[in-house]
Parts: sequence; structure tokens; C-alpha cells
Amino acid sequence: MTTKTPEEIKILREGGKKLASVLYQVAEMARPGIATIQLDKTAEELIREAGGEPSFKNYKTTEDKIPYPASLCVSINDEVVHGIPGSRKLKEGDIVSLDLGMKYKNLYTDMAITVAVGRIDKKTKDIMNAAKKSLEEGIKAIKQGAYLGDIGFAIQSYVEKKGFGVIRQLMGHGVGYRAHEEPGVPNFGKKRTGETLRQGAVLAIEPMITVGSPEIFLDKDNWTWKTKDGSLAAHFEHTIVVTKNGAEILTCLPAVGRRLMGIDYGEKRIGVALSDEQAKFSFPHSVVANNEKTMQEIKKICEENKVSKIILGQSLDYRNRPNPVMKKIELFKDFLQKETARPVIYQAETLTTQEAQRLQGKIKKIDASAAALILRSFIEKENIL
Repeated sequence: MTTKTPEEIKILREGGKKLASVLYQVAEMARPGIATIQLDKTAEELIREAGGEPSFKNYKTTEDKIPYPASLCVSINDEVVHGIPGSRKLKEGDIVSLDLGMKYKNLYTDMAITVAVGRIDKKTKDIMNAAKKSLEEGIKAIKQGAYLGDIGFAIQSYVEKKGFGVIRQLMGHGVGYRAHEEPGVPNFGKKRTGETLRQGAVLAIEPMITVGSPEIFLDKDNWTWKTKDGSLAAHFEHTIVVTKNGAEILTCLPAVGRRLMGIDYGEKRIGVALSDEQAKFSFPHSVVANNEKTMQEIKKICEENKVSKIILGQSLDYRNRPNPVMKKIELFKDFLQKETARPVIYQAETLTTQEAQRLQGKIKKIDASAAALILRSFIEKENIL
């Protein structure tokens, strides 16, 4: 088990935040009809834009028959990990594990989340929640002087209490100087067993759990691990550093709540709206002049209000076709996403400015009111309530 210096941990923290930002942006694209190869292409593009390199692409150990051919692992339903992206399209009701690694300033971080594609049933929600919560429980068990077995015990106890299976053949690992380092970090075990954790050690903790049997097999593509009984699997992962009294998660964005920001783009003025803290309601907030200071003002609003994601109006003309201004909006979206480090999602504008004005009444901040309507449409569509 290696330990990293304070300077190296600073770089890992910086790289981890960038990796988290990339992965959450890719996760927002996981909608019905998208080909998994498109998720992979976007992940690689965003990693390189962030100044990093994809650490999984062409990865190969002595045990692997072929190098991994992509940047992102996309594992669907009964696929546990290492699914190879391709022409397969996501469908309503799928769940998808997105696993991504990045080399940044010669140091490596690793992260995975499982997301739902459209609406899913209660059992599927339950396994996703159990996998995510078990990761939290495993991280809680970490501190200087604790044992690897403490992590596995915490994860296994939680998962099995919820009625799900813990996979034994795959596990977490050390990370930092390489994409995969010693020690292995099992998701099962007994307290006070295994190697002792040292301050400065960097580990990738990644519970992989199943609805049915925990038995798995390697698919004929030589990379994708699948459940033997065809049951659903879920997978979450964070890169952490062991501290004196706990663990610091390196692959996370700055602390944000669930609050959303809605934006109505205009070539002269940009309307801004915010949701309440539970993302249940939308309110007009302010109007920002579209000039060189625009992004500074929007970033300030994001930080002061702990905004988690931004909803940008997709302008339509009266024939419900893309408006010519959309080219400028697309450039604005890319810049907004990069500068705020938050996912930016399009929401089709269902009302014209005149309709919004008639609906809202005579309000001075009409652009902010239009942004509130954009945000309200998104909240209703996503059924966030």
C-alpha cells in the first residue's frame, strides 16, 4: 500500500473534481435512444478538454487477452463492469454503470456511478440506492489505523441486510501512481482483518452488487463481466484518500445541493431562475447582461446558491423548428459547462416570450420569468417532485 505526498494529493484532488464533472456530464446523456459509443466519445473529449487522458483506453494487464478498446466502461442491466461501448442503444427502463478513469498530471483517479434510463421500477431503484449507500458505509469505515476488512464488512453488512448479493470475484483497489495498484479492496470481509490503512493511502472503493446470485462470468468479448443468472447489477465508485480521522473523497464536485438553475438565453440579456432546495419549484431570480462579465455573474449565483445543474432553454421558432440563435446557444452551453463545472441540460422552450409575458403578467424581469418557465418544464418532465 503506497502513500501519496501532500503535493500529490492536491493534484489528485484537482483531477478527481475534473473527473467527477466529466462523468456527471456523460451521465446526463444517458437517455433512451442514445448509442453507448456516443457516451464514450463524449467522455474522451471532455477528459482531454479538462487537460487529462483517459486511463482505461488501451489498458491491458498480463491477465487480459486484449487491451480495453474505449475510454468509458458502459455496463447495462446484468452487465456488472467493463462493458464495451458500441452501437447498442439505451432503452427506457435500463440501468447503466458508467465507469471512468483519468490520468491528470501523471496521477490517476477512478469513479463510477449507476444511472437510470427513463423510468424504472421499485426493485431497480432499491438496488441502485443500496449500491450507492453501501459505498457511503464503506467510506465511513475508513481512517488511519483501520483495516481493509473493516471496509468490506461495512459494505457487505449493508448490502446483505437489504437483500442483495455482494460480488466476490471483483473488488476495489489502490490508485494514484497507476490506474490499478495494490492492495485489492474486497467488498466483503471481517472486522480487524487485512492490511492496516495508512494516512495518505489512496484507494478506489467500488461496491458491485446484484439482485440475485453474486456469481458472475466473463463474456466472450473478454472484458464484460455479467451476472450468471441474468439479474440486475449496480456499481458505484469513489477515489478516496485515507486521513487521520476518516477519508476524503477525491472524486466529487464542490458541495452542492439539489438546487437547479434555469437559463433563458438572449443575445442581449440572459434570464436566470432558481429552484427551491428540493428542486420542487422554480422562481425568477435575475437578469444578466450578455457581455464579458456574464459568466462571472452566473458562476457567482451558482456558488452562492449551491446549484447542482443548469437547465438551458432550447430555443424554437413558431414552427417548432430549431431557431437560428441555437448555434450561439450551443457555444454558450459548452462555455457554461466548462466554466461552472456543472452539467448543462437542454430543455425545449414550450412558450414564446410573448406567451410567457401573458402568463406571468407585467413583470419587469421578463427574461427571468421565461427562465423560471423553462426550469418548471424540466422539473415536471423529470418528475423530480
